[in-house]
Amino acid sequence: MNLSRSGVGDAVRRITKYEYTGRRDAALCPNAMLLAGKTFWLAGPGKFDEEATRRHLGTSKTDRFALPPFLREAVDAMEGKRGGRLLAVDTSNGADLADFALPSSPVFDGMIAADGRLLIALKDGSVVCFEGK
Repeated sequence: MNLSRSGVGDAVRRITKYEYTGRRDAALCPNAMLLAGKTFWLAGPGKFDEEATRRHLGTSKTDRFALPPFLREAVDAMEGKRGGRLLAVDTSNGADLADFALPSSPVFDGMIAADGRLLIALKDGSVVCFEGK
């Protein structure tokens, strides 16, 4: 096996070359991502008002305060109490292929694809399995 510097560089270039390099907003805060073939899977809690949350936490002098509704929504979303989303994106053009609701948000990096199935470990302790056609 040739581990020369050029051989490793060539392998890295082959692995990281994708057709679509665009950028867009998603309707979730991804904490699990997976590339399977030409499909990019993202899973996480739904969006919340990140700007208001950031502003409030940036000016807060203590963590001992009653949470305003927008901050309670953010905490609940990140803890998986507001469900989650699973989004499939086509890597060739960035188009949505599928969008599913999840009963809870996934654990960090809790997604795997194997044998035509997508398995996701959720924060509520359950595992969800999606199977292709």
